[in-house]
Amino acid sequence: MMLWKFLVAIVDSDVENRPNVVTAIANRSCAPRVKPIAHFAYD
Repeated sequence: MMLWKFLVAIVDSDVENRPNVVTAIANRSCAPRVKPIAHFAYD
């Protein structure tokens, strides 16, 4: 839940940098759930 809110906040606040931010988070994290959530938030 907190991760989802964190990603949504980033998407809402940094719309122009969204692809870079989402990619950076997905690449940095080792959690398998992060990438699908990040892609879902991005789409």
